[in-house]
Amino acid sequence: MKVLMTCAGINTELRPFTDMMPKCLLPINSRSILYRNLDWLHKFNVEGIVISSSYRHNQLKLSLDSYKSKIPIHFHREPKIVGTAQTLKNMHYKFDDVPFVFLHGDNLYDFDLNDVYDKHLKTNKMITVICYRGKGRHKKKNIVKFDDKKTTIEKIIVNPGHTSDYEVVMTGGAFISNPTIHSKISSKDYDFFEDVLPNHVHNMNAIIEENIKVFNTSNEYMASCNTWSSCDFVYY
Repeated sequence: MKVLMTCAGINTELRPFTDMMPKCLLPINSRSILYRNLDWLHKFNVEGIVISSSYRHNQLKLSLDSYKSKIPIHFHREPKIVGTAQTLKNMHYKFDDVPFVFLHGDNLYDFDLNDVYDKHLKTNKMITVICYRGKGRHKKKNIVKFDDKKTTIEKIIVNPGHTSDYEVVMTGGAFISNPTIHSKISSKDYDFFEDVLPNHVHNMNAIIEENIKVFNTSNEYMASCNTWSSCDFVYY
């Protein structure tokens, strides 16, 4: 399988941590989010990784130059921040033959990617969205109305902007898609999860995974620094 990982955003919501470096380079107990995700990808049948960047591109490149990867990594630089939808459209020529994996490179993942990929191949849907369950602050998180029995998505609620104590299903910044998705992205689309996904719920299914960490506030990031051990994601 091929993987497209985006690490291009400014991520102002994590200031002051992201004032001087991209979010994906923030450390979790001395090892960056980027390195942890790359360590995780080395567990699976990944034949190539494309990493797209923009904000503080040179920092990210220096970090990648120091990472010893057994998987070929191609580094793509967007001249300006264009959003995940246009990044996908711009990179379509690298993912036009088989289903591919998309990841937000500043989230943390620890689930069986081979299993999820195989489940997608067995469906007749264009997209398999990888979700997680959570509660609390939902701003900047997209809530999914999910049918557990059918593993289908009924509706995606974009940026609800409220806080609650009940658990909901949310998009985890990751999906597996057939190459046909590129033709569904218009030049006006910016964020794939907000502008594209809600229009194609009839052609997608969902898988809920427990081990996804999404950081949308400084407090969420700091909490993870206290709970993730430095060896959780080392698979050499």
